[in-house]
Amino acid sequence: LQNNKTDFFFENKALIFSFCHHRKSTRLHHPHKTHFDPQTPPQSSIHSSLKMAEDDTTSMEVDTPATTTTTTKRTKANPHVTPSASAETASKHPDMELAQKIHRLQMISSSKLSHEEASLPSNYADIVMSEIGGPEVENPSLYEHLKDTVVSAYVDNAGEEVTLLDDQTLTDMGIAHKKTLSELEKKVEEARESAGDMEVLSARFDVARFAAKSLSKEEALKAYEDIVALPKLSSGKTIDAIMESARVASFHGDTKTNTELVDKAVKMANDGGDWDRRNRLMPSS
Repeated sequence: LQNNKTDFFFENKALIFSFCHHRKSTRLHHPHKTHFDPQTPPQSSIHSSLKMAEDDTTSMEVDTPATTTTTTKRTKANPHVTPSASAETASKHPDMELAQKIHRLQMISSSKLSHEEASLPSNYADIVMSEIGGPEVENPSLYEHLKDTVVSAYVDNAGEEVTLLDDQTLTDMGIAHKKTLSELEKKVEEARESAGDMEVLSARFDVARFAAKSLSKEEALKAYEDIVALPKLSSGKTIDAIMESARVASFHGDTKTNTELVDKAVKMANDGGDWDRRNRLMPSS
């Protein structure tokens, strides 16, 4: 039996030594104990203990503070309020950054701003017109309007030539848009015949957002009026449609229509809109 104890000691010597050393260092530096070893700084003792434990591949349990879980009271969703459009579902058109570019182009064409003052490239008109006529926007109505009113003055005042799309290209673009609009309107009718109100609403928004991107201001505003005129439309979706149409008016510089639409949306939000729409409209109220 004695030999067995001896063998056990030698076989587990490293483990026993590490455990004893850890117990000693824990006793010396326990936060509730006042005794300490003046020969060994506390940090070095703890470090040695941890190092020894790592070398001997032993593990020690560490007390962790108890975590408290807080319960959040959930409020029941109001079935009569439709959540507002998220960043993923809200319309990205018309692009208000493009509106800023057009404004700068108008300022340069009227000699109220120079390329140097605005730190703009000399071919700024080419950049803006290419974006309007490019695949992301393809708005022939806006393109022709700026071509006739802004670009000609820009060439005279800035002294820079502008490369423009020819009339045939713009005509072909307009024909293609009429075909696209007809297909979108067909989807609205199909949804009305074989689907429900939500599908009709979604198809109507597709028409309006295409018009906001690629058609004239008047066509876009009319498309949003068709949304607002839908029966059984929730106040939330009505506000969304009005705000998107206000964005169209703002993009085209129609401040009067924009103000009227924003005021209408604010009134609706205060009367029965959800908190998110009221918060987004608060600066305008």
